Amino acid sequence: MIHMDVDAVFFANGRLSSLVRVSQLPGTGKPGAAVAVARSIRDRMRRVGVRGSTAAPSERLVREVHQVIRAERTVDSLVDARDFEAVFGTIDRAGLARAPVGFWMQTWNKVCWRASLNGFARRAQAACEAAVAPDTTHVSARDSRGLARALSGDIKGAIADFAYVVEHSGAGVFLDKRAAWLEALRAGNNPFTQQLLDELRKQ
Repeated sequence: MIHMDVDAVFFANGRLSSLVRVSQLPGTGKPGAAVAVARSIRDRMRRVGVRGSTAAPSERLVREVHQVIRAERTVDSLVDARDFEAVFGTIDRAGLARAPVGFWMQTWNKVCWRASLNGFARRAQAACEAAVAPDTTHVSARDSRGLARALSGDIKGAIADFAYVVEHSGAGVFLDKRAAWLEALRAGNNPFTQQLLDELRKQ
């Protein structure tokens, strides 16, 4: 994954560069995806290095960053395996509140979306907030949080998130589905039937 490249650069060079380049082939991925990834990498780098410093990182800093990296990789694997009890246990043990870096936004977003679809919407709330926090304009993170909010009973919050998603998404199936969800929520109906959740889990 792209964000792991930053960890390799950090430990190979003993310092962090303030320059981040991310390439995206024309017509691939969502518009602005490369910019979002570059911004996320830059922010992570700034949290572990002193600007302008060429000194090697301390052993303690290297150890703490490695600990977060291992936890993040474990979480990614557990989410793919749909072992969400283990996912949240790993997050709790990672000590992220005291760590020099946190998980990548996309990791939090993955936890938010998939855990919510599998019956853990309330426990996923912290992950959803962590996904949105670095950039509240990120449509995918707002979309995931909207789902979690709807499934945990925060209808007002879900409406706010899906309204943003609808306003900032291009025409297509994605927009049509979110617009339908938003309309249902505003009408006081629950669009997230078991059938819909089953379909979303297959995507």
